[in-house]
Amino acid sequence: MPTTASAARKHRRQLLIALAFLLPNLAGFLAFTLGPVVSSLVLSFFRWDILRAPRFVDLDNYLAILGGADFWTYLFNTLVFMLAVPLGMAVGLALALAVHGKLRGQLLFRTAFFVPVVCPTVASAMIWAWLYDRDFGLINQFLGGIGVYPLLRSAGVGVPFDWLGSPALAKPALILMMVWSGAGYKMLLYLAALAGIPEQYYDAARIDGAGRWQQFRHITWPMLGPTNLFIAVMGAIGAFQVFESIYIMTGGGPGKATTTLAFEVYTKGFAEFQMGYASSYAWILCLLVFGITMIQWRYAQRRAHFGALQ
Repeated sequence: MPTTASAARKHRRQLLIALAFLLPNLAGFLAFTLGPVVSSLVLSFFRWDILRAPRFVDLDNYLAILGGADFWTYLFNTLVFMLAVPLGMAVGLALALAVHGKLRGQLLFRTAFFVPVVCPTVASAMIWAWLYDRDFGLINQFLGGIGVYPLLRSAGVGVPFDWLGSPALAKPALILMMVWSGAGYKMLLYLAALAGIPEQYYDAARIDGAGRWQQFRHITWPMLGPTNLFIAVMGAIGAFQVFESIYIMTGGGPGKATTTLAFEVYTKGFAEFQMGYASSYAWILCLLVFGITMIQWRYAQRRAHFGALQ
């Protein structure tokens, strides 16, 4: 039998081998994730424009942000964009229910609905910017071709619509693009969840005389609780971080109508070079995301069904 000393040497050797395998990933995490996160936290208490040495200002950055009217405008815009989360969930679930089960051409439909997910965000934004173009966009041409614009013009409504240049239309236009680009991913998650619901639940419900709506309300929807939680949490985080589509399609405009907290982080940091101010914005955004995630989790613990019907 091995002695205590030899067992200890073997344990240390296994530990060193494990650390050697973990070292590349650990080094990358420390250099490119943890390091920048800690640095941004420290920098949020300084004023720094890159050209001059950082100057410690305590909580002045945070107080200036929270005390300014612009922050609340950007927060409102960010919360409006979160409407894309429930809308995307509804569209994704509808698509999943439509292509779930036995359907001719099922693979073709699933592939077509999933294509926007693999399309790069920049390419999607450029396509939608062209679709929304006031003079040459396909949407305005379609509405004019079916007679909607002549009818609105006779009623005194200004047409064609400037989808991305109007403060009232820019946010709904971007939300529609966000729903379109993420619906296929949500559909895939819902399809996996629907496949995991035992068929005997539906058999028992049909024997009891339950219709389609009753089966969905009392079986399908409760059993989708974990999936709904995952999509809602990840969707909320994504909505708070939306940047590329806004940068390409509206640039935060018109005015400040589509400027979000994440977009303002970019503006302050890389357009105005106020690195300390941008870091403060980033940490406020982080705390908001954390708080909303905790609220969603607590709500799900009370309402969602994990594993079985109750």
